[in-house]
Amino acid sequence: MIDPRKKGLTIPEVLIASVILLALTAALFTTFKTTFVQGPTRMSFDISTKNLDAHMEKVVDHLKNSDSHGVASTIWGTDGRVLSIQRQTGVDSLGTVSWEEKLHLYWKEDGDTGLHYADISKSESSLAGLELDSRYATKPTDDQLKFLASGREGKSKTLQLSLVEFDVSEGWKTAPEAIEIRWVLMNPNLNEQRYQTKAAVWLDTP
Repeated sequence: MIDPRKKGLTIPEVLIASVILLALTAALFTTFKTTFVQGPTRMSFDISTKNLDAHMEKVVDHLKNSDSHGVASTIWGTDGRVLSIQRQTGVDSLGTVSWEEKLHLYWKEDGDTGLHYADISKSESSLAGLELDSRYATKPTDDQLKFLASGREGKSKTLQLSLVEFDVSEGWKTAPEAIEIRWVLMNPNLNEQRYQTKAAVWLDTP
């Protein structure tokens, strides 16, 4: 029977109730954070990783349609990089290769987290002292690459944000070997969540 003289809760009962209340509050907060805060952020990050993979596939396709004479790369500042690709458009019955009179430029600017892309036309490349010709590939110098990538506000596309690393191997410049590309993506709202995609393509030496 309940003792009618007993009023309120004892100290142990209060402590137990407080612990249960705290546990329930923590569980509700965790559920809310996961569902309503981190959930959409993670979904957005998953979409970003898929987009990054798609961009990498496009770069690999461009590289496979070029050779060591049609690819150039340089380091820009401390954490920037510029990659230029001129693609082959075909090979005739005599084995003569024709080239696209356009450069495909990918770059990450110093201190920026965006992956940028631009098609550099023949007229634009001439401003940097380049003469694109369908008969042969043109390899821009380091200074020309930096010139083509700089000051392109409104003339380029930002393919990806939150890119913390854009690395292109250098060994292929001195000997015929694979060019390796590695991109690292970070979710700015979930700093523990990083994503990396990389690829290697063998560049033929004509």
